[in-house]
Amino acid sequence: RRRVVVSGIQPTGEPHLGNYLGALSSWVRLQDACAADAATAAPPLFFLADLHAITSPRSAAALHDGVRSAAASLLAVGIDPGRSVLFRQSHVPEHTQLAWLLMCLTPFGDLVRMTQWKSKLAGGGGGDADGRGADSAETAASLAAASASLASAPQQLRAGLLTYPVLQAADILIYRATHVPVGADQRQHLELTSEIARLFNRHVRTLGLAAASTAAATSRSFFPVPRAIGLGAGTDPWAPLEAAHGADAATAARVMSLRRPTAKMSKSDPPAHTLFLTDSADAVRRKIARAVTDGRPGVAYDPPARPGVSNLVGLLAAVTADPGGPAGVAARMADRSHAELKATLTEAVNAALDPVRRRRARWDADPAAIEQVLHAGEAQARAIAAATLRDAYAAMGLT
Repeated sequence: RRRVVVSGIQPTGEPHLGNYLGALSSWVRLQDACAADAATAAPPLFFLADLHAITSPRSAAALHDGVRSAAASLLAVGIDPGRSVLFRQSHVPEHTQLAWLLMCLTPFGDLVRMTQWKSKLAGGGGGDADGRGADSAETAASLAAASASLASAPQQLRAGLLTYPVLQAADILIYRATHVPVGADQRQHLELTSEIARLFNRHVRTLGLAAASTAAATSRSFFPVPRAIGLGAGTDPWAPLEAAHGADAATAARVMSLRRPTAKMSKSDPPAHTLFLTDSADAVRRKIARAVTDGRPGVAYDPPARPGVSNLVGLLAAVTADPGGPAGVAARMADRSHAELKATLTEAVNAALDPVRRRRARWDADPAAIEQVLHAGEAQARAIAAATLRDAYAAMGLT
């Protein structure tokens, strides 16, 4: 079985520098690695997760524009439709069809234990950092706790917020993915996906109609259990999440807000807090010039004690792929002023983003070409997904 990479991004807001240094640059490296070894790796599949985007209310116009903008950004950072499959999640209906099969096998308690659901339930706080418990079986006690969790859910919380992890699993399993690039904050979702794959495989072995399934589905596990691979600029794009290495890789996964350097950079933050891929060179200069530092002289990398300066040092290390990482950058600039650090960072960020901005402008000027890329990707994705769904239906007796 060839390696199959699947990943997606929500088309909500412009991608920022943290997205670029983390997920998006990793996607490009995986694209290159798959193309270089086509005998053992299929072209990676990257999708715009527009169905996930509607778990929070947004206007139709905003979602439509967000999809086109996100597609243009992915093409601008280097996703090549000749070597990858780029498509809209909603245009491949097999995702939601498989999601229903998986939902019928997924324990209810597993969903209410998801950290993001508990965070929403608590109004933005709480939840375990490490993800699912070791025991996913539904005892009477866990079912009672789950029911209480739903009973206490605010009326404004939508059912999609509870069940979307199953759709995430379907997004991955519909292509029988073997590798999924994720950050540490998505580990729990991939663990749930792996558990759902095992549940389906067990169901097919014990209750499935083996005679109706294809040889590929019955001669081994129906779904491979996908492996998490890390984000960032590590030397090996296939490195497991736990072994993702390189100082810049660790930093890229934690790009912090320019104005609140103890919080991650976010699309939803005020514009002054975030460096967007579409920011002009002058906007980048202004934002970095106003970034929070501290009143202490010199440059150091000490995130707990000096978060603002450390954030800028980490950004500089990541943008320049410095082999010494943040510590090396800090050592070389130890006697420099904060203004000099900001000037150096501004030059480096603009050098990295300038080719992205130029390519993005070309794609923005030709929306028909974006649509053509997405239509072609959707045809490729559906060809794969339809075969998997056909096998899954047959295995469950839906023939």
